[in-house]
Amino acid sequence: MGANIFLGLYYNVSIWYKLSNQTKRGALISFIGAAITIVLNLVLIPILGYEGCAWTTFICYLSMLVIGYYWGQKYYPIPYNIKRIGLYAFSAILIYIFITYISLQIEPSSLLGFAIRIGALFLFIGLGIKMEFKNLVTSKNGA
Repeated sequence: MGANIFLGLYYNVSIWYKLSNQTKRGALISFIGAAITIVLNLVLIPILGYEGCAWTTFICYLSMLVIGYYWGQKYYPIPYNIKRIGLYAFSAILIYIFITYISLQIEPSSLLGFAIRIGALFLFIGLGIKMEFKNLVTSKNGA
């Protein structure tokens, strides 16, 4: 799932090479991703099986995201709010760790386990609403 999130983020940050007519750099990023995929699959699949392929995909898309973002800021800077994006990601990871820990203590299919997971989801949604409302108010006051 994390790999697919990184792929989506990569698609968003990759717009720079299309807008700046540097599609050769986009192709290079794809070739780097392909090389990472081939090498890591050869290394990790014999050790981890299908999980090795999943980790390879995760690392490949993360690498492509980092390279695409770095080059994008160098050749066609777009002012992403990295602090806010990082806060969302960090919050989601913390909630995931919490739910995983709780699942070890409480049967996930029980009513209590279900209520805790729903509560964590609402906590994350509440955080998003609070952050976006604050951002909306700040934008209107600054404009």
